[in-house]
Amino acid sequence: EGFPDEKWTTHFDLAFAMTESLAKLEFILGNMEACIRTNRGLFHIAKTHSAKINSLFLDINARIVGSDSSEAASAGRTVLHRLDYKMPSRITPLHLIWKLKKVRKLLDSQSDDDILAFVAHPDNKENENNSGEEEESSLKMKVIVSVIFFLGMRQKHVLYQYTMLSAIETSLTQGLSPYTASTFCSWGMTEMVLFGNVDRACRLAKLAQQLSVRIPSE
Repeated sequence: EGFPDEKWTTHFDLAFAMTESLAKLEFILGNMEACIRTNRGLFHIAKTHSAKINSLFLDINARIVGSDSSEAASAGRTVLHRLDYKMPSRITPLHLIWKLKKVRKLLDSQSDDDILAFVAHPDNKENENNSGEEEESSLKMKVIVSVIFFLGMRQKHVLYQYTMLSAIETSLTQGLSPYTASTFCSWGMTEMVLFGNVDRACRLAKLAQQLSVRIPSE
């Protein structure tokens, strides 16, 4: 199991990359327990901030697929905390109302052209020359969208809606990403179904369509 200790001393980068690949392979093969076990060690020895965040991101997805709901939510909060994204420890309807008003204000204060022209933060896997800020924004969106998927599958309505709004807020304040279109589209449906805001829903759907062409999602 793993490499001898001396390999981590003399060939750390190679040993780390190969072990990271093994963890991802276990995920692809559906061996979630093995993925989590292998990945856990990587988090503790990773030398860079982004490597630690990527390790935690893989941990979230492995727990989501493995239906470990409580630990997946906890891992998601851990990553967001490390990215300086603050979420209340307990989401209430009042938190949701406050977040909804904030996001609507952001949307209403910008034209479609303003939103579409906002600097897109490319996914760090595709561009190794990204600044730290761009990389963290992309990672943050990855984590939030993963948590949205996890909560939506388990019908955690208030927390799901709050997290969805948080993803939109992140895009509108820190830059668009490959994950923005899906959140715009999903929230547009919520605006129409729950609030009856057809015009707002149509606007978000149109923005999502245009963004999906400009910034293809993974």
